[in-house]
Amino acid sequence: MKKVFLTYSGEISFENSHLQIYDNQPKWLKAVSLATIFSAILYGILLIVRFFKTDDPFDLWPGLVMVVLGIPAVIVQWRISYIGRIAYDDIIRVKIHRNIANHLFADIIIRSGKKRRIVLDEDDLGRFGRDHLDELIEALNNRKLKVICP
Repeated sequence: MKKVFLTYSGEISFENSHLQIYDNQPKWLKAVSLATIFSAILYGILLIVRFFKTDDPFDLWPGLVMVVLGIPAVIVQWRISYIGRIAYDDIIRVKIHRNIANHLFADIIIRSGKKRRIVLDEDDLGRFGRDHLDELIEALNNRKLKVICP
């Protein structure tokens, strides 16, 4: 059984008690993303407050859009994890799927309710889906992990 899989931007390694992910995801990315979203929400709130002083609808609608779109963005970003080492007992399921841009992802759903996303291949450049996907699914199944693959 294969224990190391090369992905688009790193590798996945099956260790004895955990899954090790090396994909060069910086640890500060989540903090920067949340700070950016919070600043957009704050600016939207300031635009709404300014609307009540000026009665200019140009202040109200962009402010509402920023706040309404910013709140779900914070929730989604908060539930993303960038950890590189996940114990097999903490994994609920692994969902392997492609998005509209033909990128192949593996989403690892963790018991804490967070999701760890791994980019397996982009635009089928590395041919991961054709050459290694079956082996990856077999390795996950051998660790008794639930795999969802369309």
